[in-house]
Amino acid sequence: MAPVGPKDGLVNTILSDTGMLQVDQTGRSPDSAWRAAMKAIDNALDR
Repeated sequence: MAPVGPKDGLVNTILSDTGMLQVDQTGRSPDSAWRAAMKAIDNALDR
């Protein structure tokens, strides 16, 4: 099992909402959704 960190829930939510849901609900390409999710995660983690 992967380790769970203090921001694991935040990362999970962003991957679901910005990544998978946009592909499923809006037809966004998987590559575009992945890039958007990674950018949102970087922003949320102040990277």
